[in-house]
Amino acid sequence: MTETLAGGAAAAPSSIRAAASLTSAAIRAARQLLADLERGRRINAAVLRSAIEVAFDAADAAGAWNWKTAYDICEAATVLFLRKFGPAMRAKAGSTTAILPMLARVAGLLPTHTRRSEDSQAPQQFSTPIPLKLAAWTAAGITPGGVELSYETIEWSAREGTRLSDALYEEYGLQSIRIPGSCAHPTKLVQSAAMASVAPPRSSYRPHLPANVVADGILSDAQLESIIYAGEARSDFLAGSWTVDATFDVVAAARDDAENAVRFRRGWFFDDGTGAGKGRQVVGILLDNWLKGRRRAVWISKSDQPIEDAQQDWSALGMERLLVTPLSRFRQRPPIRLSDGILFTTYATLRTDERGEKLSRVRQIVEWLGSDFDGSIVFDESHAMQNAVGGKGERGDQAASQQGRAGLRLQHVERACEREAA
Repeated sequence: MTETLAGGAAAAPSSIRAAASLTSAAIRAARQLLADLERGRRINAAVLRSAIEVAFDAADAAGAWNWKTAYDICEAATVLFLRKFGPAMRAKAGSTTAILPMLARVAGLLPTHTRRSEDSQAPQQFSTPIPLKLAAWTAAGITPGGVELSYETIEWSAREGTRLSDALYEEYGLQSIRIPGSCAHPTKLVQSAAMASVAPPRSSYRPHLPANVVADGILSDAQLESIIYAGEARSDFLAGSWTVDATFDVVAAARDDAENAVRFRRGWFFDDGTGAGKGRQVVGILLDNWLKGRRRAVWISKSDQPIEDAQQDWSALGMERLLVTPLSRFRQRPPIRLSDGILFTTYATLRTDERGEKLSRVRQIVEWLGSDFDGSIVFDESHAMQNAVGGKGERGDQAASQQGRAGLRLQHVERACEREAA
């Protein structure tokens, strides 16, 4: 845009300093127009001219700017507006279809490009309307570029003649996998001495992640290893076939050819300690699924507080942070209006039962996921589901906890879908 603005003036300065001055003036004008857009004020030719003349301290007749430059400044103001309000608009709309009229209203505040010079008409230098840009973006399916993670599997075994040390823990390092170009974890990781003496399983699963995640060390080698093993787990099914009743509470073994028989994908559990970056591991798993087209997920935690960390970790991988959306944004009765995203909720919220015409929160989530759901459900702080099946105590029988039962229901209704346990 700097080249366009600098080259668009009738008497464009040749020096870098003068070009930088021109660009600074254009940005000042764009910020002034941003204030108008924020107030919903229509930007006509008079408003546009006034903002530019103040920013450039000159009129177009003086040759400091022309109308091609003016329209470029409108484009810059639109970009500033969407940078500021776009994520909230997308989250409120919940779908591409619903956000289209919002963008059309923004575009309607801007002047049409009716003043065109012969220079701009010759190469057809006209701006694409915002709604048409959205249509092109949607059709192209633009996302952060994902590439298949390249790694090598190796045969690992303890060196002959070595013995376990007297220490309880040994330094942790990748044993069965080598990831070219990956960075070591920024802090020291350890594992039990017994675990260090056993070779981890070899994996054939290849996750898809943005190329810069490895090159820039956004995810360490240990975190990438977790994503690989999680994907390996979801690639297979638990043994047997099952039926799930309408309450989602009763699961029974069934023949493979039985009506409504389902299979469950394997889950993956990790219990890394503080410093391993479990949040980054989780969003890495979710992003791998996202780039493979599985763009609905659920993240359950003990409280609402971790959502800020989850959004920050998701954003660190190049994704829009507000795609991690709290379930509390949606009322219990109507359907969840969110086309794609990570629905964040708490175990306590899952206890909310059906009330009149209001669906239970579990049922509401299930309907949002859809019958073809094949994404991830993250059970963060999963010890909050303890006593899910009840048992016997010193004082007799203990009823199953409501939180635990709600968590199991979500696992049951996944049917042939992935289950990620964190």
